[in-house]
Amino acid sequence: MDYRQKQTLAADACQQNHDLRTRLDCERGFDTSLKRGEERNSTWRNLIALLESVNIRLEDCFFTNAFMGIREGTKAKGPSPAIKDQAFVGHCRQFFLEQVKMQKPRVIFALGLYVPPFLSPLAQELGVWEGVENFKDIDGPGSQIIKGVRFPGQHDLSINVIALTHPSYRMLGNVVGNVKHRRYKTLMGNDAEIELIKDAVAGLQF
Repeated sequence: MDYRQKQTLAADACQQNHDLRTRLDCERGFDTSLKRGEERNSTWRNLIALLESVNIRLEDCFFTNAFMGIREGTKAKGPSPAIKDQAFVGHCRQFFLEQVKMQKPRVIFALGLYVPPFLSPLAQELGVWEGVENFKDIDGPGSQIIKGVRFPGQHDLSINVIALTHPSYRMLGNVVGNVKHRRYKTLMGNDAEIELIKDAVAGLQF
């Protein structure tokens, strides 16, 4: 993967998925990737479709995770077991800040419900996401798109941060998934998130 600076940083609440061709979310997913060399899971399939729909190129993005590592066992979806280990979460937050320092993104897409609370203590502007439990909380006034976020040690870098439905739950087969609950301006569902992304990247050069 190309680790040069990217304009868009997508932070994922699931387990390790740095390489678009590889599923490193749990031990079973890791073994599957070794055997097949590629894994077309719902997270990447739906995320690629979303980015293409708003004309954001994959090569302009850097993909990472809030909680690093590979889960034990076979379960890949749902909250990371690491969420309960505050020391580990603290290490992950520091690593995230190092990635921001290196990549210098202009916009961050927080993918899934567990990433906004993860990010909330890292910048004053993100404090509105502390303790959020659902997207209804995030879709309140002033919480959907946080502009001008400045992380510690990066005060010369102004970043727009938005929270999006986790890609693995956007579409469940041919059925619209959790994205149907999103609200932005006068829009609902997928249209709301598309408009949210457009507002977050408006004026940025990709």
